[in-house]
Amino acid sequence: MTDIPFSPPGRLRTGLTKLVLFIASVFLLYCQTIPQEQQDDLSIASGDYVVLTQKALSYQADFDMQAWAGMLADDVVFIPPEGGPACQQKAAVLASWSRWRQKKRISVLRLTQLTHLPVLSRDQLPLTGKAGVYVISYCLADLQFTDGRTCRLSLHICCHFDPQKRIDYYSLYFPAEVSDQTSVLSKAPELLK
Repeated sequence: MTDIPFSPPGRLRTGLTKLVLFIASVFLLYCQTIPQEQQDDLSIASGDYVVLTQKALSYQADFDMQAWAGMLADDVVFIPPEGGPACQQKAAVLASWSRWRQKKRISVLRLTQLTHLPVLSRDQLPLTGKAGVYVISYCLADLQFTDGRTCRLSLHICCHFDPQKRIDYYSLYFPAEVSDQTSVLSKAPELLK
């Protein structure tokens, strides 16, 4: 006995073909991208920006000004760790970070337990007035002062990237906690006298 391949009659074959085409059409229609106006305002950005942020933070913590400068846009805006007026332009930002280190008498800054959240904002955010990629980071900052004293502080960081993947907004913030950790830094020069 030989096997005879099943071949549906012409009408059934045409019906199956139409059904397959209908299902494929619905599938393709369903899988189309959502129109821009229906997309969420915020989404997860590429992990590439986490790598860039990690490099920038490493250079900054090492006080490697030349390498850190290479990560910054020429028109960068920098909010220093303890607030105060924003610094604008790369040269002013680098000078501000150097002054901060000298003023606080910091010899070593080590960042640990870093957590990063890369975010793509389709709308301008009130913080910067910019849409695009932000990386929000949280970590612990272990500081060693020139007299050998140490302290550990929580540090919050927010970076915004321009289209060339340079940081054009950079804020550092030591949030106040129960122990009021910011007072440690504000009193650092007095502690070291």
